[in-house]
This record gives sequence, C-alpha cells and structure tokens, in this order.
Amino acid sequence: MIREPLDFTESQLVGLRRQPELLEAVRRLAGDALRAQQRLRKQFAAERVRAACLLEELRQRARAKFSRADRMWFDRMGLEQATAEPVARHKARRFADQEVYVIVASLEDDR
Repeated sequence: MIREPLDFTESQLVGLRRQPELLEAVRRLAGDALRAQQRLRKQFAAERVRAACLLEELRQRARAKFSRADRMWFDRMGLEQATAEPVARHKARRFADQEVYVIVASLEDDR
C-alpha cells in the first residue's frame, strides 16, 4: 500500500497512545500548526509531533460527523470514508429487526 506522507505508521500510533500529554499539548496550541510543531519538538520526537498534529487536524474535521471525535483515532482515508453518526444510527434503526450481511471488498498493494 502506498502511504501518503502524513499517514500513520503503527509505531506512531503506539507512541501517541503512550504520550497523551502530547495530544493535549497539540490541542491547546491549535491554530498555528507550524509554531505548535516547532515548540513541541523541543519536548517530543519530531515524527511523533507531526503525527499528533495530523491526528488533531483529523479530529477537528471529524467533529462534523462524530459526537466523540476528540476521543477517536483516524487516518485520512478512514475519516473520509466513515459514515456520519446520524446516518449510521438511522441505518441501525432501519435494519434493527433484520438479518444483515456485510460484504466488503478491498484491494491493497504493499510494494
């Protein structure tokens, strides 16, 4: 799978989960991403700061879709393809008493 430069690696996600104080610092400094990154790189690894800033950006965008976006973990593609909460609730109610099968197809290329 070809990754965009700002996609998360597994090690970045694990690192962010282990440093919630970094995520909180990014949230407090939101507004000027460049200044926030420069300041936080004095305390945290540059790669982790970049990942935290991306996650905060995605969480801000996700607020339009999810009531608990601040506690969710996203990558760009996942957020773009995610069904908004109100739509998901509607579908869940509509099919609540029915048997539902989900068929998913996926293509990947790990070059």
